Amino acid sequence: MNDNRGTNECFGDEDDIPMDGFQQQKELEEAHQHFLIRDFGELVLELGPNAVINQMDEEVKSELLLAFNFMYKQLVKDSFDEHGNPIRRIK
Repeated sequence: MNDNRGTNECFGDEDDIPMDGFQQQKELEEAHQHFLIRDFGELVLELGPNAVINQMDEEVKSELLLAFNFMYKQLVKDSFDEHGNPIRRIK
């Protein structure tokens, strides 16, 4: 007789410790955030970045511009050696 009472042990889900309310709420919020970010990316691809950015509040635009500017500077910095010569990447 099989004593399997609906556990997912064969799928690697051996967590027998029940989550408390705070941890469960935190995981739900993280999952929600993940889906919002994914949906935002799909919206940018569907409508185009300019259309999406133009609909944002000025504070959000400013934060995104700062983040993109930092990322761009890091990319440019990583493309040159300490003497200012371009680093050749082998493809």
